[in-house]
Amino acid sequence: DQKAPVDFVSWKDDRFVQKVLLCVRFGKKLVVTDVGVIEPFLFPLVRRDFYYEGARRVVKLGSNIVDVADTFRMVIATQNPDVEIPPNTSGMMTIINFAITKSGLEEQLIDLALELELPELQNKIIDISKENDKLNIDLTNLEGKVLDALNSSSGNLLQNSSLIKMLTDTKANAMLVSTTLETIIKARKDLYQQREVYRKFAQEASKLFFVASQLKFINPMYEFGLARFLNLFHEVLLETNSHSNRTMENWSHLSHALLVKTFQFVGRGLLKNDLPVFALHLLKSLKPCICTKMEWDLFVGNLTSTSLESGCSFPKWGDSEQIGSFSALHEHCPNLSKLPEFHKEEWAKWSMCKECERNFPSRN
Repeated sequence: DQKAPVDFVSWKDDRFVQKVLLCVRFGKKLVVTDVGVIEPFLFPLVRRDFYYEGARRVVKLGSNIVDVADTFRMVIATQNPDVEIPPNTSGMMTIINFAITKSGLEEQLIDLALELELPELQNKIIDISKENDKLNIDLTNLEGKVLDALNSSSGNLLQNSSLIKMLTDTKANAMLVSTTLETIIKARKDLYQQREVYRKFAQEASKLFFVASQLKFINPMYEFGLARFLNLFHEVLLETNSHSNRTMENWSHLSHALLVKTFQFVGRGLLKNDLPVFALHLLKSLKPCICTKMEWDLFVGNLTSTSLESGCSFPKWGDSEQIGSFSALHEHCPNLSKLPEFHKEEWAKWSMCKECERNFPSRN
């Protein structure tokens, strides 16, 4: 079965039906790619609607009755997270979801950081996890051995000396395994506490990746791959000091360095008009407390003024065409519109500056 050839076929292929029939007949491993919806043609294979005609095991696919080889296997791959699977079919499938999640990516980033900076710790965690799994299997086997012995015994159990000896030995072995398991669990807990040093950085990095991935909703061609993001994450760790110098300030520096690298990398591939959109999206998603919901809605144009009268003095340096915008600011965010800084001469200079985004007046 492991030596059976693998055949990849796209469901958009003109020869799709013919290739599927050949794989079923000759026992190949069939991988159906680019699936948008599961074609009814495949349902008999998914549900294993096989039957026998004499000694032949066959399946009906459309109008074709095809022999089914014992080594035939089928895998259906899709990039559509919302693919519809009929209820009478989903129960017959083994569904494996490879979609990236925040928590999953967070753990992957921690492992990557440990592999780079603390490989000894990472190897200890792997070894101790393997030992833990092995002991759990041993404990399960001992329990099964006891049940088999009790099930196969006959007569008075109290007079069965060989059974009593086996139960005593098994109990001793089980206690030894349980004691070893407790020791391993405690050791693993201590190792994981050291691992948690990287948790904060991994959380922020994971959040950054998902924020950057949302660019595809602006334009479908903006696809930010995980492989490249992992490379950026790796580069940031290499460019900073060793793990022995990790402090809260250092973690903050790492997060900022990764943010800058990601923005520069992604920004190079964006259209000019989409670059400020991406910058604002990063700001709003990563720093949600930087402004209130009312301020944000006003800034992006979701709120307007219901009256052209602002109710407070309009700055002398302001353009008369902006009275409506200032009125909306005063109506929805009166605390901002009444700031005395708005009437300072520095703001008049700022309004005429060609690089106003770089030269905000000081609030001192």
